[in-house]
Amino acid sequence: MSRYKASNVENRWFMALHNIHTGIFRMDPIDSYPPGTPQGDPSSFTLWHKLHDDAGEAVFFTLPLAAVIAAFVLPGVAWTVISLALAAGLFITADAFGQTWDRDSPRTGLIQRANLVPGLL
Repeated sequence: MSRYKASNVENRWFMALHNIHTGIFRMDPIDSYPPGTPQGDPSSFTLWHKLHDDAGEAVFFTLPLAAVIAAFVLPGVAWTVISLALAAGLFITADAFGQTWDRDSPRTGLIQRANLVPGLL
């Protein structure tokens, strides 16, 4: 197996494990979500919520990082340009997600999906 193929397989397993981790450890009800939950953050979070956050941070950080690495290891100028453009878009949408989350924006989920969909494809 070539070095590229081995690292590609390892990256897929890494992302798969973090996504599974994020899905297993559910967030606590927070800030009116799901509907019927009181407004605002709870006074403390469960261990499961903290584990979900940790896995989510890893996913949001490694998606653009993987695109930057791809820009240097994939052959051809087109792959370099596409990978760097994807990395820039992922960094921008990850930052926008953090900002909309902090502002309790109704567009937070949209921004999150704008990051995850191209990043996971």
